[in-house]
Amino acid sequence: MGNPYLIKSGDSLSLISKKVYGDWREWPAIHKNNPQQIRDPNLIFAGFTLYYLPLNKIALQLY
Repeated sequence: MGNPYLIKSGDSLSLISKKVYGDWREWPAIHKNNPQQIRDPNLIFAGFTLYYLPLNKIALQLY
């Protein structure tokens, strides 16, 4: 599951990725970790909670 992040008005996956990972290009990791909540990565809604994994756990999943 991972760490929770409450989506705020104006958030996008790239903005959330910048906040939690320091790099907007990591947004696919958040998308991949939340398949039930995110059907379209361009549509996320304020008030929903997403979960993100720490970057070191994401790197382990790649191998």
